[in-house]
Amino acid sequence: MFSLNGDFGKAIFTGGASGNGEMSSRYMSLDTKAALNFFRRISLVKSDLTKNALGLFSFQQAGRNNEINFASFSTPSNLLQSRKNGCAWNPKGHVDMNISSVSLCPIEYNGEQCPDVFWGDCLEKIFGTGNQVRDFFATPEGTTIFGELVSQIYLGLGNSFYDLAWYGQHPLITDADTNGWYTSNDRDWADYIDQQEACGGFMTIVDNLKAQGETNYGVPILATEISSDGTTFIGTATDVFDRVIEAQPYTMKMAAKRSTGRQDLKGVLLVHPKIFNKYKKELQAEWKQIPEMFHFYYSGEFCEKMGCSEKGSVPGVLMYDGYKVVCMDEWENFDTQTGTITYRVMMVTPGVFGMGYDVPQLNQFGGLGMRMVQHLDAPWQGKIYMDTTFKLGMTIIDKDYVVNASKTLTP
Repeated sequence: MFSLNGDFGKAIFTGGASGNGEMSSRYMSLDTKAALNFFRRISLVKSDLTKNALGLFSFQQAGRNNEINFASFSTPSNLLQSRKNGCAWNPKGHVDMNISSVSLCPIEYNGEQCPDVFWGDCLEKIFGTGNQVRDFFATPEGTTIFGELVSQIYLGLGNSFYDLAWYGQHPLITDADTNGWYTSNDRDWADYIDQQEACGGFMTIVDNLKAQGETNYGVPILATEISSDGTTFIGTATDVFDRVIEAQPYTMKMAAKRSTGRQDLKGVLLVHPKIFNKYKKELQAEWKQIPEMFHFYYSGEFCEKMGCSEKGSVPGVLMYDGYKVVCMDEWENFDTQTGTITYRVMMVTPGVFGMGYDVPQLNQFGGLGMRMVQHLDAPWQGKIYMDTTFKLGMTIIDKDYVVNASKTLTP
């Protein structure tokens, strides 16, 4: 048995041997905590560092339950009254509890990797000789390459996790498939559809609420603010920001005003890259160089935990009227996938996106979240098989703490 440490945590290896003592199979396992940290760090920090730093997500572990509940309380109002005579008792006000429930979706990953991907080029010499040419762990160099391979698989899982968390079951995916708008090859598109059908995402919830006529989800982006060919935002970005800010429900506005040093409850503006870039141009046109007051910096406490520097401004984040403005590059990737474009500005109160998760205990491996096995004997020829399964669910904890302005263009 040996271990391999990397960005994915600590991996423990055990193996089985044939009758003559040759290694015939190798098992790699990651403990549940490491797997859970991976999903939170890779998908919600590394590829989405800024948004997680702003605290947009609330997490809840479901354990063995298949449903999670997020609760929020209303603030009682109009509590005072004139003093009554005769020991009259007239109770006023009440606190309501809003429960947002979400059922978790079972998710899995199945993967395999053959060592021959490195054969026939300069990397083949990292393997051993004879039958060891199929064994990543026959040499120190092969073990190092395997560590890089695992990191890339985890990064791919993290990116896939992000796509599912935001756009799972979005109706535009079905539309793109039906009408042939998608831009990827048929194999990748089929895999994407299969992945996105697994669970509903945050943006799917937002657009469903818009379709249901919720006022704060239907703030307009005007046709006159988009070029005739649909590729450019030509309006004034701050006009859209102002409409979104004005459309905040009363409770959302009051939460921002009650924001304290311990928890910033002021809404964050999430902005499509085309609108964000227009905002940058507007600032540059007015000042030539964007003033310091429009830049955003990580806090020292956050950077102490994450290893970043609080001295440099954060790329892709500016300020407007005291609100953080975040460029959501990932939204443009969804546009590219589906062959559509959705111009969008969304204001969210930190913590309003609720995510439930469950990395199950796998008893046969002592409670492990990720399994990998390499079979060195025939007929597997050194192929590595990988799999994991977990449960996931997304919800908006309180629909009154989100404002959405969007306009979708299709081919």
